[in-house]
Amino acid sequence: MGTPSKQWIKINFDGASKGNLGTSGAGVVARDDSRFIIFKGAQRLPNGTNNEVEVQVAFLETELALNMKVQWLHLEGDSQIVINAIAKGNTPCWKINHWVAMIREKLNTFVEFCVSHIKRGENTVADLLSNIGSELDSCAAK
Repeated sequence: MGTPSKQWIKINFDGASKGNLGTSGAGVVARDDSRFIIFKGAQRLPNGTNNEVEVQVAFLETELALNMKVQWLHLEGDSQIVINAIAKGNTPCWKINHWVAMIREKLNTFVEFCVSHIKRGENTVADLLSNIGSELDSCAAK
């Protein structure tokens, strides 16, 4: 059937924050238009609240899609607060509004994009990877 298309991808993302201002991680699964997994990963993030971590992961994954020269992006996460913030442009959770603005700016560079909410139970792979990410050793300079 040929090489997987990188013109369109769907990225499922999740963030984990242990203690809701504790050890944090990112998890992501990216699929092409044939549902072929083209990328999956886990990464440790700086400590933060659940919302701060979720929005940072959304930002990182939007950058990933741009670096992959994707034209159409479907970004899907299980944080209703973050998804609504990205869709509407702001949130009462003021600490994440600067991240939301940066995400929206990047999303406007795609030919087309979609942002949607997924139930937590349907986002299990990204959730598992985010928990793994939160347990990875930090790469901070000492």
